[in-house]
Amino acid sequence: MTYGIRLPSEYLLGRNPKKLLSKDHWEMSLACLDQLDEIMSDIHFLDHAMNPTGVFHHMIEHAKTLGEITYEEFEAPKTKELKKRISGFKPRHPQQISIVVMDHIALLTEESGNDTKRNIDTMSKYCVFLRNKLMYSPVIIQQFNTGLSSIERQKFKQGAIAPQRVDFGDSSYSYRDSDVVLGLIKPNSFDLEEFHNYDVSKFKDYLVMMFIMKNRYGPANKMIPFCLDPIAGMVHDLASPSNILLLEPSYDLVDELNKVQNEFSQI
Repeated sequence: MTYGIRLPSEYLLGRNPKKLLSKDHWEMSLACLDQLDEIMSDIHFLDHAMNPTGVFHHMIEHAKTLGEITYEEFEAPKTKELKKRISGFKPRHPQQISIVVMDHIALLTEESGNDTKRNIDTMSKYCVFLRNKLMYSPVIIQQFNTGLSSIERQKFKQGAIAPQRVDFGDSSYSYRDSDVVLGLIKPNSFDLEEFHNYDVSKFKDYLVMMFIMKNRYGPANKMIPFCLDPIAGMVHDLASPSNILLLEPSYDLVDELNKVQNEFSQI
């Protein structure tokens, strides 16, 4: 975005000794470090395996660094003992938004006695609590099951491969508990020549269809076409397939992406 060029991350990381960063690209990278540091100061990575309860307790501890957790007393049903539970959260900055991204939920370490489905169900329940009580915004990535790409289903072509609730692999509890559900598919993966009048052969894997499957805040059952830029990590809205003139910039983008991919294909 700063210099108007696309460089693959593998190249920037110097993972191919035969094609190291040029002097110009190295200087550009150094000049962007301050921007990167500013972005990364607000991102916290958990790069080790955790189970749902581990994630849940970690997010509670993290919330304590962002504001004040409030508690209320309650009587335990069986023992009648007075205990405390979280009742709310007062952030230091009222407009603060904390997003929890899970990529992806089926990879969480399974808790004792849990299979994959129960593990996802448990994490989904925790996410509802984190959203309602601690003002987190969970963003859960979950893969569709294999039925979406079945031969029988593909016979019906574009209408049948639109993702549905039953396509949620392992568990549909995350669908039920979510405010907004977005389903992403690549038509090129289904060997389609066209999809909703878009020429798949021209876009290949860069064509991504996003389906608004559920939306508690507005319209649902909508489809939004994108052109994916995997090198810059961005997406671009596509014009109507009937408007050839407005689609030309998207075709130019695909040509540019292919050119960069070919240039660095040895990586």
